Amino acid sequence: MLDIAQSHNVTLVLSLWNGALLRDEFECAVFRDDAALNAFIEHALAPLAIKLRAHPALAMWEIVNEPEGMLNLDVVPSGIGNPCTDLKPLLQCAGPHNQPGWNRREGSNCSVSMQRLQRFVNRQAAALKSFDGSHLVTVGAWSHCSVSAAAEGFSYFSDACLRLAGGEDAGTLDVWQLHSYPDKAAPWRFGEAEPVNKPASFYVTNPKLRKPVLIGEVSNRWDTLPDPTAAKVKYMTSIGDTSSNTSSTAAA
Repeated sequence: MLDIAQSHNVTLVLSLWNGALLRDEFECAVFRDDAALNAFIEHALAPLAIKLRAHPALAMWEIVNEPEGMLNLDVVPSGIGNPCTDLKPLLQCAGPHNQPGWNRREGSNCSVSMQRLQRFVNRQAAALKSFDGSHLVTVGAWSHCSVSAAAEGFSYFSDACLRLAGGEDAGTLDVWQLHSYPDKAAPWRFGEAEPVNKPASFYVTNPKLRKPVLIGEVSNRWDTLPDPTAAKVKYMTSIGDTSSNTSSTAAA
């Protein structure tokens, strides 16, 4: 894959895991169990990083795509008063129509606490930087709500939260990656706080959280409408006018 990308002068962000659609119990064990995670790092991740670290088509490592899909919203945080595991800001920011933890709602048994997700990211980020010190590391966040305190969210993958959960000082992210999807009810309309409507500075007002911001996914929902062409035109004429987006903050 990287060789093909290089032949077309394209660089790739390699995503190791997909939390948005993870259903396999064998893969789920790596999220839940330290022994399984350690085995994956030693026997799969380390050799992969060593093999690919010099490839010119490798742009960046993405540890996991949309890990919030695996969240177990019923888990009570173990540390009282620990903002890193308090999901209230996340749920409030996301709104009732864009809640995380959709894997369980769609019938999957694979769900974990926020602390386990943070540990999962911390341990692999540290391993990648140990075996490949030349490439950046990111996570594909499903929403700005889990990355930034803007719009009443919280930075659950901050350096402090990842280190607290996993214990690896080097296990931090280099780039904030946000995904942006429009309102289901109005597929041409993005919420006011969505990355398509805000500059990067909106999400990194805290100097301690300041990192480059990348929009990793941006899409539409008009393909399922009776007249998708008309919806597309409506979107294209409204995307530059944020006033048309302020009536809805529900995305995804």
